[in-house]
Amino acid sequence: MKVKSRFSSVNLFIVLVQTMIGVGLLSLPHQTHHAAGSDGWISILISGFFIQLIVLLIWLLCIKFPNLTLFDFSKVILGKTSGTVLNFIYIIYLLSMICYIFIIYADTLKRWILPETPGWVLFLIVFVLLIYGSICKIKNVISLFSFLFIFILFLFFITFFVYGDQSIDVRYLFPIGSSGGWNILKSTSDSMISFIGFETLLIYFAFIKQSKNISALKGAF
Repeated sequence: MKVKSRFSSVNLFIVLVQTMIGVGLLSLPHQTHHAAGSDGWISILISGFFIQLIVLLIWLLCIKFPNLTLFDFSKVILGKTSGTVLNFIYIIYLLSMICYIFIIYADTLKRWILPETPGWVLFLIVFVLLIYGSICKIKNVISLFSFLFIFILFLFFITFFVYGDQSIDVRYLFPIGSSGGWNILKSTSDSMISFIGFETLLIYFAFIKQSKNISALKGAF
């Protein structure tokens, strides 16, 4: 694939953050507390460690083919037939994740914001946005993600300083490990679903400006 547009490591960081942190984050506290109780924060840290490890492995793979995406270098490594099969599996995986996000998105909006709005209307809105994102240039996607990143960051700080909870106390984390190691590990697998999206680095890496070896790693981490 011929890469026509490139972006910096800062843009990569913004894209990965926007890709990984989505509507699934809203249900993360409930999922982790349901499985691990007050030790849910440990599960999130373990999930972050494994995600960073996977990102490092992806980076080590992609630096071998700096100008190729997964759809290109999979055929170089595995051959045309096996590479095509792997690409097909990757596409099916992405489509499955899109369907999962659609369901969570529609359920969250209908449950908390738009209870009277038909579900098909919410799905239609997301579908139109998906079509727009698939046909526009990557520079347009980067610009949109950059704006949303700054806007969300601004809202976060405003919310934190205006509605900050004065009852926050680190002692609520104790006793540490009371839920048991198995429950913490079980919650780890559940929490990782809320951070899916890092695997898109297999596609984005080809669009990073030189030098990829350092800038891509900084953006990913």
